[in-house]
Amino acid sequence: MRYTPLLSDEGLFSIQVTAVYVGNIHITQDKKILSHFQSKKKPTIIDSGTTDVFLPAGSKEAFSDAWTSISTIEYANANRIYTWEEYLNLPDITFVLKDDVYWTITPAHYMEGVVSKKTGEEWIARKEDESKMLHNRIYLDEPDGTVLGSLAMINHDILFDIEGKRIGLAR
Repeated sequence: MRYTPLLSDEGLFSIQVTAVYVGNIHITQDKKILSHFQSKKKPTIIDSGTTDVFLPAGSKEAFSDAWTSISTIEYANANRIYTWEEYLNLPDITFVLKDDVYWTITPAHYMEGVVSKKTGEEWIARKEDESKMLHNRIYLDEPDGTVLGSLAMINHDILFDIEGKRIGLAR
């Protein structure tokens, strides 16, 4: 388990993001973009009561450009049919936290299957040559700061160490 300090003990689990990668593209090299993740007014928070991930609107262009560069698909939060190959080309999203703690979210966790209105069942690709309707659960519209909701926590063990004023993360 790796630990990163909490920024305050005001009730929110706020942490410091030092870098963000979309796949292997470092989107926060520009200090202005990084500043949106480190806002004093609203820093990055871990919120198990929120399902999705909300990234700062100030990162939208860099995030979208990196996404498209890697996947060749335009970034969107709409239902979309993905082929198996397109799905395999979706990038991991990695947050580097203070003290070199890496938190990676994979497409298996941020892409959600869409339920058919006709059958009430999820569209599922059962073979590599089939397609699947998916919805991206990472949003790029947070005015400042970042919210890492429960989908970011899937396949991670997280220790909320209030007494130690830190968050522990293991994958």
